[in-house]
Amino acid sequence: MNIGQKINQLFERSGYKNFADWGKAMGIPGDWLLDLKKRDTVKTIDITRLIVIAEYNNITLDDLLRDNNGIYIINVNDNLDSNDIYKMLEQIQDQLKKSEVKFNGFIMSEGCKELTFDAIDVLKGLVKSNL
Repeated sequence: MNIGQKINQLFERSGYKNFADWGKAMGIPGDWLLDLKKRDTVKTIDITRLIVIAEYNNITLDDLLRDNNGIYIINVNDNLDSNDIYKMLEQIQDQLKKSEVKFNGFIMSEGCKELTFDAIDVLKGLVKSNL
């Protein structure tokens, strides 16, 4: 069973006549739920919304995210698109951990690499808190 089928099953058990009303009861946009119903899997998703769905429907988050065979229906290794800036920033941080890192053709000192790494952490936090 995929994520869409699980969402549809929960909706059918909910007793609501439409996704707008069901979503309103949970505090989640009904159109978002309807879109989720059409998916086989999810790559990126607002985890807080999944927690609300699980709690509202008296199931665990684990139950929501596993198929009938116990396999996760979200690919945790492919949960970010290649054009996702967060993923790009993490790739830069991975690069900064290497011994010789260049910036605009110049080798970065250890202190400069640490400062850049920390600055990226701050940037990620600022962006996350404003989404």
